[in-house]
Amino acid sequence: MAIFFKQVVVSRTDSREYIIEVNDSAMSLLGESQEEDRRTIAELVIARMENIRVQKIRRDSEERRESRSGASEGNSRRESVGKSN
Repeated sequence: MAIFFKQVVVSRTDSREYIIEVNDSAMSLLGESQEEDRRTIAELVIARMENIRVQKIRRDSEERRESRSGASEGNSRRESVGKSN
């Protein structure tokens, strides 16, 4: 899970933070930083999507390269077998 939300309360007596709830990406953005939070979330999602796209392009490219080299090896073997006869 790339994004999650935790709800924290701060003790008035000792200023310690206590997590009272953890959720997935279903969260409410409140306060002065909500616009910055929205931008940060959007940037994170876009970066993750771009990373997935780049990985897929690399994987597809490698698969094409492997299938081409496998096909050319098969042709080479057939040619060498034909020459030995």
